[in-house]
Amino acid sequence: MMDQSPLELALLRRSKWLIHALLVSVMINISLIATFSYFALSEKKQSSTSSETSKSALKSYAKIKQANSDVLHRLMSYSFQQLTRELENEEHIEEGQRMCDLALAVLVRDHYFDLNRALSGCPIEQRTILLDDQEMILFSGLSKDCLQAVRNFSRQELWPLTPEGLYRQIQTCSDGIPLSLIETFYLTSEFDTIERAFNRLPFFLSREALLQLLLDAGWDELLGVYSDILGESRGKMTHFAPFLTSLVSKDSKLAAYLLVGVDRKHAIKSLSDEDLEKLIGLLNEPTDEVKLFFEELASSLRADAFREKAEGWLKKSGGRSVEAPAKTRGGAYQTYLIQEGDSLWKISRRFKVPIVDIKRLNKIDSDVLTPGKELLIPTQ
Repeated sequence: MMDQSPLELALLRRSKWLIHALLVSVMINISLIATFSYFALSEKKQSSTSSETSKSALKSYAKIKQANSDVLHRLMSYSFQQLTRELENEEHIEEGQRMCDLALAVLVRDHYFDLNRALSGCPIEQRTILLDDQEMILFSGLSKDCLQAVRNFSRQELWPLTPEGLYRQIQTCSDGIPLSLIETFYLTSEFDTIERAFNRLPFFLSREALLQLLLDAGWDELLGVYSDILGESRGKMTHFAPFLTSLVSKDSKLAAYLLVGVDRKHAIKSLSDEDLEKLIGLLNEPTDEVKLFFEELASSLRADAFREKAEGWLKKSGGRSVEAPAKTRGGAYQTYLIQEGDSLWKISRRFKVPIVDIKRLNKIDSDVLTPGKELLIPTQ
C-alpha cells in the first residue's frame, strides 16, 4: 500500500468519525421510536382495559338494581323456618337493605309474623314498595338491638304470630289443634274483648264454643264484631245480632239459639226470608227462648207461611211457653252431680231452667263449675 498523504489521512479519520456518529444517531432514533411505540401501545391497552372495566361495572350495576326484587321473589318461596334462619344473614343487597331485612318483610306480609310484639311497641321505620303490583313493607334501619330482639322472639316464642296468624293457623289444623296454640289465641285482645262482651249476656258460653263460633264466622266478621264492641264499652246486645245472623246463614245451630236468646226481635223483623227459613230449620230443641221466638213470630206481620210454621212448631212442642219465674216455686228443687265438661249453659238447656235461677238457688256468681260437686236445680 502506498503511503498516504497527510491530507488523505485526515479525511479518512473524519470519514470514520462521521460513520460512527451516524450509526450512533440511527441507534438512538431506533431506541426512541421503540420507546414511544411501547408507551403508545401501553396507553392504548390501558384505555381498552379501562373501557372494558367500565362496561363491566355498568353491567354489574344493572344486575344490582334488580337484586332486591330478585331476592324477595326467592324468599317468598321459603318456609317460615327458612325465613327465620335468614334473619341471621346480614349480607347487604341494595339501597341499604340486608338479607335479614328482606326476610323480615316476607315474614310479616306472608306469614303473619308479629313484629309489634317482637319489638314491644318500639317505633319502626317503614318503607312501602310495590312487588308484582302488591304492597310490601320494608323495615329499614333496624338497629342491632332491635334486630337481635326480632331474632330472639322468633326463636323463643312458640307461636310468634299476629292474632290473624294464630286464627288462620288454627283453621289449618286438620289433625287436632295444639292446646298451646289455642291458649295463645285466647290471650289476644280480639278474643278477650269478644269473650268479655259475651259474658255480659244472660247466657253462658264456654270458651270452646265461642272459639268454634268465631272459626265458623271468618276473620273479617270477627274483626267486625270486635270493632263494634270497642266502640261501645258495655257491649250492647245489638252488636251480636248481625254477627250471629251471618253465622245462621252459614247453618250454625249454636248461632241460631244465641240469636233468638240475644235479640229475637231482630230475628223476626230484620232477617230476610231466606235467613229466617234457615233459622227456623236450625231450632229443634224447645228451650224457653225458642218458644218465645215462635210465639212472637206466630203473631208477627211476616208472611203467612212463616206464621203457620210457627203455629205448627208450637203445637208440636206442647203449646205456648210460660215466662221463666224469677224465683223457684215453693222452693222445690232437685240435685244434680256436676260432670266433667259440664257448664251452666248445658245444664240450663238440659233442665230448661234459666241460668240466673240456678245461680240464685246455689248462691254462686262464677260460671266455673267443679266436677263431682252437687248443684241444686229449680223445678218448675
